[in-house]
Amino acid sequence: MRHGTSRPEFLLGGGQGHPGSELRAVRSHPRRACGDRRGLRVLITSGAIGSVSPGLVSATLASAFRQAGASVAVVDLAPSHPTPRDLGQLAEVLGRGEAIIDLRGCTFQPSAARAARRVLERSDWTAIVADGESELELTGLKGAAVRNSRTLGEGLAGGLAADAAAVNWLAENGLADGPGAGAVNGLGALLIAAGVRLAESLPYEIAASGFRRGAGEADLVVVGTNELDFHLRGGPLVARVVEVATEFLVPVIVVAERCFISARELRLAGIEAAYPVFHSSGGVADVADLAELARRVARSWRF
Repeated sequence: MRHGTSRPEFLLGGGQGHPGSELRAVRSHPRRACGDRRGLRVLITSGAIGSVSPGLVSATLASAFRQAGASVAVVDLAPSHPTPRDLGQLAEVLGRGEAIIDLRGCTFQPSAARAARRVLERSDWTAIVADGESELELTGLKGAAVRNSRTLGEGLAGGLAADAAAVNWLAENGLADGPGAGAVNGLGALLIAAGVRLAESLPYEIAASGFRRGAGEADLVVVGTNELDFHLRGGPLVARVVEVATEFLVPVIVVAERCFISARELRLAGIEAAYPVFHSSGGVADVADLAELARRVARSWRF
């Protein structure tokens, strides 16, 4: 489903063909009685699993649930946006009129502030920045300058020097510090001054895609991820999906290549159940592996 103003549509497959074939819209309806699979509305999103891309994972899961009689909505929370690596590439992307640009892999040196200002003539676009950077200031002990200094292995003196240099840089360029100014090594300050909106990927995609509204209408949310372990618990995608689904008391299940978390730990993480392709290390999941697991999972869920 692409971004727009409408909510995700729950669709029912009419045959055994390619995922997404012969679909018809299913009107919203009250949740059905237990055991009635016809009322099961499933919302699906995914990251990559093994060698299978996020889009193909979602399509495979959707096909299995549709064939089991459920109505399904698929939301892509990892769409492809332009990813410029430097100011030159950013200028090219802006020249094409792109409205959403992913700057998480973009490099910026504060000495290029004047060149950046020339590039940032357009303000009618959204810059996707790394997790936490939309609130990251440039200066201060918790700011980007000190953080970057620590990443380079510099000690306290190096961090203080970096912070002082950042304070001077802001003053010299007539820029203000504040939330987001530290994004992309200080480019955030220039972006904010130019009127560009900063956003982090998952919160932005959830808001733009209608995922939250879809979760409010779903009976079950399914999320795919490569691995579930106690430390990462599927990473930011799973955490954010669980957070949204919990608002509506909708159960979340996870399909993964591997799972190393007990049932108790899953519940503590807000996950109803997890279904791994493999139960031990070794092997890389492919589409056939995933399709077999998806069929078993889809057949096991009723409301």
